[in-house]
Amino acid sequence: MNTNLIGYILKSVYRDELGSQIRKSKLLTTRQLYLRRKLADNMAVPTIPQFFEGKHIFITGATGFMGKVLVEKLLRSCSDLDTVYVLVRGKKGKSAEQRWEDVCQLQCFDRLKEELPGQLESKVKVLDGDVKEAKLGLSETNYALLVDKMDIMFHVAASVRFDDPLDEAVKMNTRGTQYAVELATQAKNLLVFLHVSTTYCYCNLRGETEEIIYPMDVEWRDVVKISENVDPISLKILSQHFTNFAPNTYVYSKALAEQIVDEYKDRIPAVIVRPSIVISSWKEPMPGWIDNFNGPIGMIIAIGKGVMRVSLCGPDNVPDYMAVDVAIKGMIVAAYKKGISKDTRTLGEIDVYNSSSTSKSSISNRTLIELSQIIHKESPINEIIWLPSYEVTQSFGVYRLRAFFSHFLLALVADSVFRIFRMPPMLLKIHIKIHNAMMAIGYFTTKEWTFNNEKFLALNNIVDPADKESFDFSFDGLAPIDYFRIAALGARKYLLKEDPSSIPAAKKKAERLQLFSWIMKWSFYAGVAYYVYGYISSHALFS
Repeated sequence: MNTNLIGYILKSVYRDELGSQIRKSKLLTTRQLYLRRKLADNMAVPTIPQFFEGKHIFITGATGFMGKVLVEKLLRSCSDLDTVYVLVRGKKGKSAEQRWEDVCQLQCFDRLKEELPGQLESKVKVLDGDVKEAKLGLSETNYALLVDKMDIMFHVAASVRFDDPLDEAVKMNTRGTQYAVELATQAKNLLVFLHVSTTYCYCNLRGETEEIIYPMDVEWRDVVKISENVDPISLKILSQHFTNFAPNTYVYSKALAEQIVDEYKDRIPAVIVRPSIVISSWKEPMPGWIDNFNGPIGMIIAIGKGVMRVSLCGPDNVPDYMAVDVAIKGMIVAAYKKGISKDTRTLGEIDVYNSSSTSKSSISNRTLIELSQIIHKESPINEIIWLPSYEVTQSFGVYRLRAFFSHFLLALVADSVFRIFRMPPMLLKIHIKIHNAMMAIGYFTTKEWTFNNEKFLALNNIVDPADKESFDFSFDGLAPIDYFRIAALGARKYLLKEDPSSIPAAKKKAERLQLFSWIMKWSFYAGVAYYVYGYISSHALFS
């Protein structure tokens, strides 16, 4: 039986009994009466696992970084849910089912498989579809299935590439959200529609970004119509005009998506969660898990390998990072809060949360780089090209100049040596990718934002004591050095596939490289001194 119904029955019975006692006795104080009524109310409030018990959950973007962790967390910590439907698009010659099977082999599901064998296979149903297509590309049967069964929807799917053409970004992030919302409006039993946005979707606001939806000067329908009907060359010219407040198409298309959710708020119980820069897990599903080189983790690896030696960022700026498991717990609690609210069916308001780490524990880019140097000495990477060394600049012009000498010139020399020894050249290609990525994110790394996250942090207050171990996402006590140690070791293990047992050997290699570097440096200085001495001596002889 549904736990909400059980709670309602118990609540009614308890209140009837309470009324009888009050009529029979006048000895109850106001405080006792208040406590008894509070107890009666609380009897109807389920814990988080109880709320998700028997629920049918639909997730878009389940194959992405956050989507994987969301699926794993729901299956492991809310094990009595009925079904998790995942939208997967077949591509590269693989069906949706084959792609999901590949995802299930990743290490992020190891803990789930160990603790609850068979849960992943029995509870997940793969639906072939595409968020860029009408009705999410679902078959009529599967669309009707979701309309009939779906209780909770997490819309996580998005393209996070900054350099997508406007039409592609709008098709994925804006139009896809429209299709997701249209499905939500038709669902017969919908309790929550949770849309994953980004804290940077209003990055033109240089003050504090509040947990509200901000108005835009453009109508989302107009942008969709233009992007779908104007030829690519004209669209590129036009996009520079009406996206002038946004640094890239990702941010712009995500801001438009929020306008769609806001427009439908009278028809669906909506929640918007805005994560900041999502990086490695803190604790779950295991410490340091990550599946991509984006953000500061990619930078730390590039520094550790000696490949990246100069960066474009404000040294004293404080970036906002969010551990993926903290963000996912926050999303689940936000959905729970919306689902148990007495006014769930009273539509018209959207719960907006800035899932950010803006706090006293945030650190500057300069501090992050210093921490990375410490971490690389403690646990160096195996295949390093040169000793880690790093400079930062906030000037685009200075960055280009330094990158030419520190990156491209050295890459050309190294690739030439590789060719001599009949090895495939690779450094120049790597540095071109690094350079393009740095130029794309330079707008963000050279500036600083503050995100009001009071409502997000307050979500922890509604977590029942019984749920604290599984769903508390407070991170105030986490020291940055400890977290980035976890992140660096996780990147080493999950991205570079280097076993922790190889760290002693890597340290010895780093020591040899340090000695070689010392010999090379002082040999150079000695050579220069010898040349200067010889030059002075020869001129003194002839004078």
